[in-house]
Amino acid sequence: EAGLRGGPRTLLVTGDPGAGRTRLLVECGERLALGGAVLASARPLESDRDSPWSTLRALLRGGLLRAPGSAAVDPGLLAALGDAATRGDAAEMATALAALLRAIADEQPVGISVDDGHFADGPSLGALEVALGELRRSPSPVVLVVTALHGWDGMPRELVRLSAAVGRSLPGSALRLEPFTEEEARLLVLGSSPWCQAEADRDRLARRVFFETAGNPFLIVTLLRGLEQASALRDEVLTWPPPRGTIEAPLPIAVPSLARRAIMGRVAELDRDTIRVLQGVSIGVSRIDVELVAALTGASRDAVLERLALLERRHFVTFDGERYTIAAPLVAEVVSTEGLPPGECRSLRIRALDLLATRQDPESRLFRAQLLALTGSHRAP
Repeated sequence: EAGLRGGPRTLLVTGDPGAGRTRLLVECGERLALGGAVLASARPLESDRDSPWSTLRALLRGGLLRAPGSAAVDPGLLAALGDAATRGDAAEMATALAALLRAIADEQPVGISVDDGHFADGPSLGALEVALGELRRSPSPVVLVVTALHGWDGMPRELVRLSAAVGRSLPGSALRLEPFTEEEARLLVLGSSPWCQAEADRDRLARRVFFETAGNPFLIVTLLRGLEQASALRDEVLTWPPPRGTIEAPLPIAVPSLARRAIMGRVAELDRDTIRVLQGVSIGVSRIDVELVAALTGASRDAVLERLALLERRHFVTFDGERYTIAAPLVAEVVSTEGLPPGECRSLRIRALDLLATRQDPESRLFRAQLLALTGSHRAP
């Protein structure tokens, strides 16, 4: 709204997968449209990072070149923008983009959105930063909204620079979306589960959903939708933990297909060695035993730690100051069922049982007991 009154303004939204970045961007676009803004959006793919000016071309084709006021721009500058595929002069492109945005903003406000900005090409991000900086000299109602994964290890340096500029040389705000707290998740669960009436059941459901999702908004919503459709299994979900079970007993319903596709899409972005480590940590409980994973995958302890650090940056695991744990049990459930054939998953668990049988410490014995429950095995302790 501040941008509509006299921008320019930049909003950078970061967060983990499923935190609601895209949803917030859509809401911003709707607000801008209600305020009379012309909108241009781009959602780059991973391959676009290596294609200079691809994000800018998407924005131009998405409405900027056809917007009212664009005809007032110097033809030479418009030609430079139209020739973005071959030109390499970043300064010229930024100047031309600033002129175009200023001309459009003289007619009506402008809203620009870039979703998944961590996949955007560097030159486009750099031109957007410089153009928004030039517009500070005049109160042009232009709003730029960029979303990106928090801590993405392959983030373009231009996005890092843009992030540092927001709130300093670029008026605006940077917002990081955190997972829901247990109380926030509880409010969402209870507000979305009218079928659950008894106070004790409502409390049990809220705790179970928070445990499974670690507060991830996307996983919470898709899991609740799955429960809404699987009415016959609601009583089983509320009986948690089951008799002789633990807090980590798996859900008695299938993970909704939307959540499965989203999780496996993230897994597909990993290299083969990292996927193997992720499979190794997903066969048991949430606590991760580095030595056990090394033995199961055939990798060295240092190699496993290196891959776990990558998985932490990709938000599959977390580090509590002492050890790694699975970020959300729902993720481990999907990886072990979708990413591993049933026979291979069982084979890994049996190998883990044999390796743990040689240990006598209480934690290893507890881990082994939990694996026995998962495999249904009667192997001697």
